[in-house]
Amino acid sequence: MDQRPPFDTFGDSNVGDTFGSAAPIGDSFGQATGLEPAHGQGLFAPEDIAGPPVLWAGIAGAAALIGLALALLGSSAFGIAVAGWVIAGPVAIGLLAVYTAFDTKQQTKPFYSQPAWTAYCYWVTLAVALAGVIVGALRIAYWAGTR
Repeated sequence: MDQRPPFDTFGDSNVGDTFGSAAPIGDSFGQATGLEPAHGQGLFAPEDIAGPPVLWAGIAGAAALIGLALALLGSSAFGIAVAGWVIAGPVAIGLLAVYTAFDTKQQTKPFYSQPAWTAYCYWVTLAVALAGVIVGALRIAYWAGTR
């Protein structure tokens, strides 16, 4: 009597389990090729997925907040108002430009995934930076008008 497991036409030893077989994936002759992903993994590892450079977005957001705070505090000191304007304006917006450049580079990779919150983070950072620029400019104008 033959004790070997039954084989179908293509050499699959799991004849009864059509779709959910736990057997290793192989070529058409039932031989494991070694090219299959490990159990529980997809075709590529999670580290292969590129994403936006959130570090640069965070640095730009921090600069915008610091610039706005300095601009708000600069009502009596001209230097603080100018520092707030510079940090909220050229520095924070320049850091957003660096973020955009790195993000564009990341988007050219084969697998790119952008979380939805990063777009909101970008626009909030830009709005805070613009508020810092406006407040700083108004503080500087007020200082100049009272002298």
